[in-house]
Amino acid sequence: MPQLTVLIPVAGRLEYFEDTLLSVLETQPEDCRVMVVLDEPYADPYGLKQELRFIEAGREANLTQAIQLALLEVETPVTFILPSGHELEPGWAEAPLRLFDDDRIAAVVPVVVRHNAPDVIVAAGLGYRQDLGRLVPLQAGVGYNRTALSRRTQVLPHPAGAFFRTDCLRSLPLDEGLGDGWVLAAVARGLHAAGYLTVLEPTSRIRAREWPQPTDPYHDAHDAEVFFWRWWGGAPPLPVAARHMREVLGSAAAALTRGEFWAELSGRISGARNASRQVAAHGRHELHGPHFRIGKPRCAAVFESTATD
Repeated sequence: MPQLTVLIPVAGRLEYFEDTLLSVLETQPEDCRVMVVLDEPYADPYGLKQELRFIEAGREANLTQAIQLALLEVETPVTFILPSGHELEPGWAEAPLRLFDDDRIAAVVPVVVRHNAPDVIVAAGLGYRQDLGRLVPLQAGVGYNRTALSRRTQVLPHPAGAFFRTDCLRSLPLDEGLGDGWVLAAVARGLHAAGYLTVLEPTSRIRAREWPQPTDPYHDAHDAEVFFWRWWGGAPPLPVAARHMREVLGSAAAALTRGEFWAELSGRISGARNASRQVAAHGRHELHGPHFRIGKPRCAAVFESTATD
């Protein structure tokens, strides 16, 4: 049985799809399946339907909806999510697949490097500033060949992609209203809350393109607020909540000069409301079911822990 499915959500970036796919086909391990979720028509000039599984998601599908749709058909124990536009470096799969021998590990995070400068790190995983409600790239700008990276635990994945246990991924409720830049980090945080590990694998690399970020104060504020409340799985400790409220009010006040006060504030209120409803509906997640092993059992790896705040 194949061990790995590479899931490529096109998500509005069809012009980059063939570059992404080529990097997968040139470097994929044996018995690897590839699934592509299309949100716009693709002519398939190379007859790829004979080798890949294409899924039509419709023009309005976002990243979360694309993942949910594809998971209905994934049959492998590990799923690697690689949004269109990013590309893989050789050797990206071997070490991560071995790490899944450890039943505690539910996600493996590759190192993300610049597309046009693969020796420069974009993120060796992400951390999270709880006070600011902001995802923080770890070791950004550091030379990949000039630093010793370790297998940190509990890092969050960059939006460029990550490996997940398929059964765990299916078990988490995904928020279709969450912006694409937060989706994989939210999945990883859900795994942490359920007691699983996420691990950085330094030998696995993704070359990531940088996208221009359109200004959308409402949705930016909404997504940041949803993630903050999800991080705590409910009400945070009072000192943390107080610091966060000061940051929210300061951010809204700064938005006055840009004419974005109401967008910022209403986004925060909407995000907090949505997060509280979902926490009430789902509670803290306990993922059960038989754990699998790939290949022969291994001893648990030794990790270097890192704080994410």
